[in-house]
Amino acid sequence: MGDVLISLDTEYGGSVDLGNLATNYTLSRKHQKLVYVNPGPGLTLSLYDTTGLQPGGPYHYIINASPTNSIDLDADGGSPVLTISTLTVAIVGLFANGTWLGLTQPFRGISGSGTTIELDYGTVGAPTGTALDFGTVLVPTGPDIDLNLL
Repeated sequence: MGDVLISLDTEYGGSVDLGNLATNYTLSRKHQKLVYVNPGPGLTLSLYDTTGLQPGGPYHYIINASPTNSIDLDADGGSPVLTISTLTVAIVGLFANGTWLGLTQPFRGISGSGTTIELDYGTVGAPTGTALDFGTVLVPTGPDIDLNLL
């Protein structure tokens, strides 16, 4: 296994509740992996500069808990990544070229034990002109796993 660079100014776990968001907001490398937000209308959540970050992820799981308002997710510098629809989770990762990638999944809720987030099918978003090359996708299988690609 080769050497791996780890950015010490990035938080790799935990969660943060941004609550009822009334203004545009910019995440930083210090924000937790799980971000919960209930946005007001017409807002944007911005990501940070990717310099020094390793490709892959996920860097964040962003839950839009609003039943009425979507929120735009932009890269550092304002390039749109995707829109996080109402009651949707965005899974945010990084391409090898340093471009943010967002995958959205409709949010069905959190299990009674609070340990499982239930998701439905999703869509992929990336800045316009980004080539989406996923290579080989490994999918776990088993009696408790349902995979539906729509």
